[in-house]
Amino acid sequence: MNVFRYQYFNYFIFVMNRKFLRGILSKWVLLILLILSQNLLLGIELYWPTEDKSFFQGASSESLIQPTVSGKIESGKFGCVRNDGNRFHEGIDIKPKKRNKKGEAIDKIIAAMDGEVVYINQVAGNSGYGKYIVIVHKTVVPSIYTLYAHLSNIEKGITVGK
Repeated sequence: MNVFRYQYFNYFIFVMNRKFLRGILSKWVLLILLILSQNLLLGIELYWPTEDKSFFQGASSESLIQPTVSGKIESGKFGCVRNDGNRFHEGIDIKPKKRNKKGEAIDKIIAAMDGEVVYINQVAGNSGYGKYIVIVHKTVVPSIYTLYAHLSNIEKGITVGK
């Protein structure tokens, strides 16, 4: 399992698998969550979300970033990169490396940190996130919640409290 450290003021990275409903475009999204404490310096150990090691080998943006239907690599990056800068994109979309015969991503999802499942939504139509899991990470103060959304399936062994 790949581990990396992210140390910066005010920000924490977490991972989310995202699948757009407009076809079979699937991707990983690395979201950045603002932590409200201005003076908090975090040294957090995070797990890379896939088994793909090219991130650690300095791969190009084109091989790592999943663009939206626009096809522009910039659309998958963080910041005001969509709709001519008028729409803020809160994540970094990471391309999946494995796909099934239908073209759907089948990469295994790895939680960013150790934690406890606090919520599971098994019904895709119940939210704009589709099927998703929320995990609380109590090893940092304040606790951080990560959201893994637009999942094609949730394994039966994953339950609240584990």
